[in-house]
Amino acid sequence: MKLCFYQRLAISVVGVFMLVIGLFLWWSSHLQMNTQLHAQQLLHADLAQELVKNYPELNRANEQPQRVNTILSDLSRLMPGFEFYLLDTTGQVTHRVENSAPLERDKVDLTPIQGFISNDKSSAIRGDDPLHSDTGKVFSAASLASEQGMQGYLYVIIGGKQYDSVVSMLNDDKSMQRWALFVAISLMLLLGLLLALFRYFTAPLRSLSKAMQAVTSADFTPDAVQKGKMSWEAQSSNEVHKLGTAFNNTLDHIHSQFEELQQLDSMRREMLANLAHDLRTPLAKLQGYMEMLQTSSASLNDEQRARYVSVCRRSAQNLQQLINQMFEYTYLETGQYYLEKEAFPVAELIYDVVAKFQEQAQERSLEIVINPSQFNYQVYTDMGKLERVLSNIIDNAIRHTNKGGKIEIRVYEESGRVRFDVIDNGIGISELDIPKIFDPRFQAENTNVEDGTHAGLGLPISKKLLTLLDSDIRVESELGKGTRFTFGLAKAA
Repeated sequence: MKLCFYQRLAISVVGVFMLVIGLFLWWSSHLQMNTQLHAQQLLHADLAQELVKNYPELNRANEQPQRVNTILSDLSRLMPGFEFYLLDTTGQVTHRVENSAPLERDKVDLTPIQGFISNDKSSAIRGDDPLHSDTGKVFSAASLASEQGMQGYLYVIIGGKQYDSVVSMLNDDKSMQRWALFVAISLMLLLGLLLALFRYFTAPLRSLSKAMQAVTSADFTPDAVQKGKMSWEAQSSNEVHKLGTAFNNTLDHIHSQFEELQQLDSMRREMLANLAHDLRTPLAKLQGYMEMLQTSSASLNDEQRARYVSVCRRSAQNLQQLINQMFEYTYLETGQYYLEKEAFPVAELIYDVVAKFQEQAQERSLEIVINPSQFNYQVYTDMGKLERVLSNIIDNAIRHTNKGGKIEIRVYEESGRVRFDVIDNGIGISELDIPKIFDPRFQAENTNVEDGTHAGLGLPISKKLLTLLDSDIRVESELGKGTRFTFGLAKAA
């Protein structure tokens, strides 16, 4: 059976409580007993010495044994809670009360006795009890001496066998049992109160646990996330309320992420729909002209056949370019890229990129100008990714510049960076559309898609590539007048 947190806590508290109470009672009893014995020993510390003074015959016990026995018997009757023994210098019992209980030991250790006589009474000193071989008792002791020298010791057990019998009888008394029962009931009530307090203080934790289980069992659906939120005191010093507040914040974060994922999924679907349309346009044109070449080849002259083949080739190129852009954008989105930065002159790269677009520009009667025509700037960046950025921006300029237009590429130094401007006098971009042109789903209303060309992903890819190259891109445009794209890269040292 699995136990909840409160049950485990309650069992642990009960166990610890009983252990602590048991140890406390044992220690209290032990301390009380030691204190009581110490008090008795201090109270009767001079008893043996006074008896030796009052009964000097004890110093000559060997000479007057009968008199000594009489003295010990009288003392035992006068003080029934004490036991009286005479010891020789080795600790051997030489005299005791006649007709008393048999001895379990007839010799005692003298070390505690000698310590007692030397006034070492900082704590209770226990000595051997001749009537009980397994227990020690507090005592009073005094030296016995005569003209012949040291004779032994008067050894008085405080709380002898009769005392133990009386204490045992009192412990068995009904009043003691009632007192013990009262203490037990009080402890149980205290324990019940503690458990009730624990249940009260852990109630918010149980509520939080139920809310967490409800959310997780519902697979973190938006409705479950909202229902799982509870009211907590955010500024409370209570740790459970802090935990509950943190849980609510986590649910809010999950909810916002869920909405963001839904939005991203919607964007992905929309982008895929747009890309599917862009793919279908060149593919349909390619298929149409190829079918015409196949079915009407005999009736076509060489000029018509060459034009159809040219259209098929351009459609295939557009199709390949769009597919490549889709793969490239996906790699950038998923972080599957690496940089190979190096220092190199940009002039040769720019002329190579422009040469790649000369045929396309000539078909549209466009002029591509590099200004200045000669320069020696070097940059430290990834050459391949810079080539992709320039190609995408120039391709975008060609597609959005009317026939007979002009595209200018400017290269200059500014604030320690090499700046690149790609300027065209094409159709331009509206002020409202400028913030959207790097969104892969966006296509402006005035986008030029004639002859099977497409909006593509060139600008979104360029934006991401420049971010990787620690750069940004600015756009300035005016409808009907043209557009300027500007970005900068670190100059090589």
